[in-house]
Amino acid sequence: MIILHDFKINIEDYEAMGKENHFPLLDNCPKCRSLAQGNVHRNGYY
Repeated sequence: MIILHDFKINIEDYEAMGKENHFPLLDNCPKCRSLAQGNVHRNGYY
């Protein structure tokens, strides 16, 4: 499942911050709403 998130910053700032960007924390599945054990796993960033 792909979840798009608007960081509300420009691409240059996003690139400069890298993994220090403020990524959303997901504690449940956006599709079925079942609760996750901890945080829903996220793969990578651009």
